[in-house]
Order: sequence, then C-alpha cells, then structure tokens
Amino acid sequence: WGADGRPDVLTLLDVDNEYYQGRRVMATDGGSQVARALWGTWEADYVLGRVKIISEGPTYYGIFELDESGPRATLKLEYREGSYPSGFSENASMYIERDSVPRVDDATQLGVLQNQ
Repeated sequence: WGADGRPDVLTLLDVDNEYYQGRRVMATDGGSQVARALWGTWEADYVLGRVKIISEGPTYYGIFELDESGPRATLKLEYREGSYPSGFSENASMYIERDSVPRVDDATQLGVLQNQ
C-alpha cells in the first residue's frame, strides 16, 4: 500500500442505479504503477463514527471523523484488522475530497505534490 502502508486514494460509493445497487470501496496507491490496494463493500455507523470494510481479503474495522464544514469535505480514518481502534493514533489517515481537476493538478494545488 505504498511506503507508509496507506492507500493514496480512497473511494467510497453508495450506488443505486440500473447497473448496480449497494456500497463499494476502492483504494489505490498513486505511485507510478497505480495498483488496486483494496476492493470490497462497506457499512458505516455515522452516530458512532465506525466503518467496516469487507474486502476481497481481510475485513477492516475503522473509526472516522467526517468534516463537511469547509469547501471540501475531509475524512479522518483509522482502521485495522480484527477489531475497532479505540482512538486515533499517528497511523490515522486524512483524506480530502477531490476537486474536479486531474489528480496531479489537485495534489499540486493542495501542496502534497510538487509539479516537476
């Protein structure tokens, strides 16, 4: 999952259309060789701030904080196999809602990538 073990891009979908119904989760590492790191379904308890990710491999249990107060939503997420974390640690990931520009441009604008 990259150098630090966390996926760069996390996509959570709640789909209801003629082709698919249900929730899907996808995560990828955004290195030069984009590889799918996670693929499965998810369920969330918004009151308790818990998420369960059922992947093709292990099941992950996580806690999250969703902040939609700014111009882009942010998702603080920490998850692991076996049981829910009791709180956030230095292993927590922060995901920022994507803008409608190419990924490289978005990362450059956010200051997480320097355009070479």
